[in-house]
Amino acid sequence: MTISETDLAISVKNKAVRNFIITQTANGKFQITIELTWRREILKLMTARKTVREWVSLDRLVAHIHEAYGTPPPITLILCETEKLCQ
Repeated sequence: MTISETDLAISVKNKAVRNFIITQTANGKFQITIELTWRREILKLMTARKTVREWVSLDRLVAHIHEAYGTPPPITLILCETEKLCQ
């Protein structure tokens, strides 16, 4: 399942997001998945072009989170030590 930037901003504002999960991918980029308070599914953040939203660095991702969502809900960070762990 997926979620758009707009829907995520509304969900954060309404305090409907339980957790942000930031995951490092095999190519070293970072993605956000979301756990909502009222849904058991994990949702991937997508772009308007229906691709998974990725950031090249945590600095840029953190700046985006603060700019787009203000104070975020709790964040879980999953870093991959090797490509094998990221798959």
